[in-house]
Amino acid sequence: MATPHQDTTPAEPGTIVEFLAGLPRELSGAIFAHLPNSDLKKLRLASRRLSKVVTPHLSFERVFISASNHNIQVSRNIANHETFRHDVREIVWDDARFMVSLEEESGYHTGYGYDAADSDSEDTPVPEGVSLWFVTACRENRDYLRKWRGRDVETLPQHVETARQLAAQLPLDVAYEYYGRLLRDQEEVLATAADSAAFEWALAEKRFPNLRRVTITPAAHGILFFPQYPTPMIRAFPYGFNYPLPRSWPTPPLGARIPCESWVGEAIKDKWRGFRIVTHLLAQQEYAIVPEVVIDGNQINSGLTCEIFSTQEPCEEYKNLAALVRKPGFSMLKLSIMVGMHAEQNYAAFRNGRLRQLLTADLESFALETDEVTNLSFSRPWPPENPVDHFTPLRSFFPVEAWTHLRHFGLSRFLVKENDLLDLLGALPDTLRSVELSFL
Repeated sequence: MATPHQDTTPAEPGTIVEFLAGLPRELSGAIFAHLPNSDLKKLRLASRRLSKVVTPHLSFERVFISASNHNIQVSRNIANHETFRHDVREIVWDDARFMVSLEEESGYHTGYGYDAADSDSEDTPVPEGVSLWFVTACRENRDYLRKWRGRDVETLPQHVETARQLAAQLPLDVAYEYYGRLLRDQEEVLATAADSAAFEWALAEKRFPNLRRVTITPAAHGILFFPQYPTPMIRAFPYGFNYPLPRSWPTPPLGARIPCESWVGEAIKDKWRGFRIVTHLLAQQEYAIVPEVVIDGNQINSGLTCEIFSTQEPCEEYKNLAALVRKPGFSMLKLSIMVGMHAEQNYAAFRNGRLRQLLTADLESFALETDEVTNLSFSRPWPPENPVDHFTPLRSFFPVEAWTHLRHFGLSRFLVKENDLLDLLGALPDTLRSVELSFL
């Protein structure tokens, strides 16, 4: 018996498209449920009949906002679609902005120059009009991909795709011209604050009624050809597009450490522009219309500078974040913090009480990640006249007594003592369902 409302027009044999279009709805639904939107969109183009079958399976659980007109327009289109907007559960704010020189980015070795005389067989002469810093970044991207592969078998799918894209790299002058268009588009968005306006509009007009989470990240671009978040802008890149990977938040080069930034001056603070906008707008709400906030960056050893918690007087950004966390209905915070070279200050940001005050809220899920990479108690001797205590008692800044409904706790890359950690875990409430500890 045919399924009600199922198109029973017999499909002409001969193509897989016709076969898929003629499947019973239950069977085609089971197949399409496993396909990403990118594949479903391609199937829709195969035939008008198949498009009708595929379209109901498109789902947009995540939208992206950044300093890109493309990302903003796609998010607005979804927000204005009476079906798709109800699917959205998360807004990802891509806080990485394209650079105009390597000096703007700490994630590249700025001393790694390009010398045409020393170029290897992969390098080609630099075309006229292409900046050397752009060539340097592209070359370093390729070198990183070689290190990333290591001793892996070359036939692994990710390495096969890497080899294909490297073989299809755009000529340097073409890539540089395309990059220039991205920069000009970004400048237009920043000049008009179109990204901030789109986010504010979506909140004020409740365009995403099932929105649960906002994620702010500098790591959307991931590594070359493998983005952490494939935003519409990134998906539109030409195949084989090699470009300087933006972070904007301070990010150490591979294998290095950098000190955490101070929190003085607009130029420094605006490295975290998206974080400032999101927390400011969410703090203005009467209640937590977005109950979950993720401040990401741990994948690239980045995050908020811990100096936010140790300014002489509480800064506006700290106040906004604290106000947001204390909103009725707020339930989940994931916090990535940079503490590089903060040992010399005895980790003052964790000892002055501000982090504890921030976290004194009825949270159901909390995770803290830092960029700490070594056990400093063994890394070097400290003079007896200037002793440093690297270990901060965990319960001095984790207000476990306030977390009466906590269900998840996470801690990564933090200096701990075993007994102190066990004491903290033992004090967590009975509501706890999961604990994630790593690199302690």
